[in-house]
Amino acid sequence: MITEIQLNGRVIYLLGTAHVSKESVEDVREVIETKKPDTVCVELDARREKSLINKKRWQETNIVSIMRKKQGMFMIASLMLSAYQKRIGSDVTPGAEMLEALKLAKKENIHVSLCDRPIEKTLKRAWRKTGFLKKLRLLEALFSASFSTKSMKSEDIESLKNQDAIDSMMKEISDQLPSIKTVLIDERDQYLAKKIHESPGKGIVAVLGMGHLKGVEKHLRALEAEEYDISCDQLSEVPKPSKIGVFLKWAIPIGIIALITRGAFTSDWASVFNNFLSWFMVNGTLSAFAAILALAHPITIVGTFLAAPFTSLSPAIGVGFVAGIIEGSFRKPLVRDFQNVTNDIRTLRGVYRNRVSRVLLVFFLTTIGSAIGTFSAISTLF
Repeated sequence: MITEIQLNGRVIYLLGTAHVSKESVEDVREVIETKKPDTVCVELDARREKSLINKKRWQETNIVSIMRKKQGMFMIASLMLSAYQKRIGSDVTPGAEMLEALKLAKKENIHVSLCDRPIEKTLKRAWRKTGFLKKLRLLEALFSASFSTKSMKSEDIESLKNQDAIDSMMKEISDQLPSIKTVLIDERDQYLAKKIHESPGKGIVAVLGMGHLKGVEKHLRALEAEEYDISCDQLSEVPKPSKIGVFLKWAIPIGIIALITRGAFTSDWASVFNNFLSWFMVNGTLSAFAAILALAHPITIVGTFLAAPFTSLSPAIGVGFVAGIIEGSFRKPLVRDFQNVTNDIRTLRGVYRNRVSRVLLVFFLTTIGSAIGTFSAISTLF
């Protein structure tokens, strides 16, 4: 499906595609060859373009480097998308029409504009714009959409196959959590429209998922009419934590240190030692137990036990990053782990068997374990 929009001397062709359709690949080829645009816009960001072009991206991943760069949650989000794709059909190879657009643009020396907002920005904005209870619902919705074993009707599967994995996943999450639909769905339409509107040339072909056509067209016309103006930087900006969140981030460690050292003001150093020991044992034990649940390497379990009481007092680093680095260092993923990770994460047994997903599981569970340990230790100190 193609929509032509005339905007002040420019013409923009919005080409709606089904992401796993051979017909869409042919449509992309036909439209670009006949319209001969100055720019081709694609519904991709830089990471997804690289992933689409480089089929061996998993094999080139350094899991320890990811942990050090604090990109563990991004890696988990990427794997959830892969799991979602497998859920709607393991034989699906989405993005062929985007790849065709990139190849044709390169062949014809046409400018390419990557117009989609990175998924990590979308999820971070959704996370920051929800309260504590809705954060739990968002996590539940993400995992439910990705790993649910609930059967899907054949017509639902076929409908989902006509969308990009991100599009369909965001839609399913927004259906479960309507309060963040604006961030997950509407803002992406707005972002795509803004990027297309800013693209150079009098003739533009924009290759988009079918579900974006109406929203992008509406925003393009609104931008041209100057009904509003918002930058892509604004749509990508992660909101600052609430004042309460910042206060708690620092108040909890300061309060814990005060509780531990209170004996020093009464010259009761035995109380200081006992308080510190209580904090250390409760926090370290629960964090280490989480590592045991992940079947972490013995050295990871010991490292988690020793690190958790100290990382819990630091707003800058969590024990999950420390545990992930240790696990990835002592159980280095093999090439086959990266090759099979998107299949292995579909089952609990596969998650534990695969060293890539095991590192992420250690990171995730120890982070939760440390949080539980912190609040449990606080009650013990009181």
